[in-house]
Amino acid sequence: MQSRFNRTDRGILLSDEILLDITTFEALSSETRISILKNLEARPMTVSEISKILNIPKSSAYTHLAKMLASNLVRRKENDHKWVYYEISYKGYALLHPSKIQQVKIILTTALGIGACGLAVLGVDILSNLPSPEAGVALGSLAASSLFTTGLMLLATGSLLFVLAVFLLMSRSDFIPIGD
Repeated sequence: MQSRFNRTDRGILLSDEILLDITTFEALSSETRISILKNLEARPMTVSEISKILNIPKSSAYTHLAKMLASNLVRRKENDHKWVYYEISYKGYALLHPSKIQQVKIILTTALGIGACGLAVLGVDILSNLPSPEAGVALGSLAASSLFTTGLMLLATGSLLFVLAVFLLMSRSDFIPIGD
């Protein structure tokens, strides 16, 4: 039986992107840091906001955030003002919601596969209806072909699935931070 975890000399590789090393385990070992991670899932926050919500001193909130930054569970985001915001990273989100990331990956893979099949069917239909040098073919016969219609339907289905996956990535309720 194969484990879904791969051991490395640096830690446990949960997937191709997420390494659970000692720093990550230490960061996840605190209930306060887990609470911070869950709060940052809703929206980016400042140290002051986090300390107010969790009812802890700002210095404690900052210390917790520093440990979470070191393990890449959160990102520091500066803007044009004096404020420094912290937001959940891809790794942090993936550790809280591994199944949502898998759902998006499955939808994207399916969308690409169906779209590719649609293009292939369209290509076969177009190539099979190419006119011979001595006879011409009417464009109407190409559009009336059931193979052509099937190809278009597959291409449209793949496109709709791709749009669904992008919507899931960008919707606030299922926001998945991209990149770190």
